[in-house]
Amino acid sequence: MYSSQVLDHFQHPRNAGQVANPASSVQVDNPACGDVLKLTLRVVDHRIEEIRFLAQGCVPTMACASLLTELLKGRTITEARQLRREELVKAILQTGTPVIALLFNGSPLSIGYLSEQVPVIFECWYLGQETGFAVADVLFGDYNPGGKLPITIPRSVGHVPAFYNHKPSARRGYLFDDVSPLYPFGFGLSYATFSFSTLRLERKSIRAKGSTRVHVEVTNTGKRQGDEVLQMYIRDCFSSVTRPVKELKGFQRVSLQPGQTRTVSFEITSELLSFYDVNMKHVVEPGEFEIMVGNSSRDGDLQKVILTVTK
Repeated sequence: MYSSQVLDHFQHPRNAGQVANPASSVQVDNPACGDVLKLTLRVVDHRIEEIRFLAQGCVPTMACASLLTELLKGRTITEARQLRREELVKAILQTGTPVIALLFNGSPLSIGYLSEQVPVIFECWYLGQETGFAVADVLFGDYNPGGKLPITIPRSVGHVPAFYNHKPSARRGYLFDDVSPLYPFGFGLSYATFSFSTLRLERKSIRAKGSTRVHVEVTNTGKRQGDEVLQMYIRDCFSSVTRPVKELKGFQRVSLQPGQTRTVSFEITSELLSFYDVNMKHVVEPGEFEIMVGNSSRDGDLQKVILTVTK
């Protein structure tokens, strides 16, 4: 965390001239637990020759100092500012230390390399002053997370824009490329695992103004209590105007003990099947609708049944 903050300091344009002097300081801190890390750089012929550290609090000084020394020594200030986080990740992994990545961001990041090399990633967004306590509770298993992504995380900047409810002709991608998202909308893991079975409709055929319900069995197949968020998506298979491949129409959060099974139901009304046609009229067109239930928008995480709507 501290190594990344120091790199951020170098990379920010407003700090471009602050470390050009023969001896200058950079200070980073973690308000969650009162840590302060101050380092002094000695620059000779525009290259970093010496790094001195002064730590207050409980920061892992030696590990941080070793990594920063390896990354920064001998580089020019410009080169230090151009360091990428991927280089920091590689340096940490080479130490053989078990690694868990914490992401603090307000939008999707390019984390392809991180997802391949690091076994656990916490998407923290901006947790505020309780960051340290929240992360510690999850890291040590005192709290079992059950959150889901409210966005799609693409594989690279070349996959932007990425969203789950695209039109059928979109997201065709490039030759020899994987067009699927790195992490889909609605995705999220916990320390428990869940399975889904027996997806069924109360009525397989309804009229345009009718309604029905879809049921699914969800089981906690893990060894500890956990929460799962079931999501229902609907696709209009044949319509007079182009419709998305799927749209989120409902979700429920359920808490289950190990081995416990519960039936979860979603009501399907005409409002969930309707859309604005070419004449801008809100209509429900007769035809087939694909009802999908699972724990993310990814096709492999969804079970599907067909609902037929008649006039």
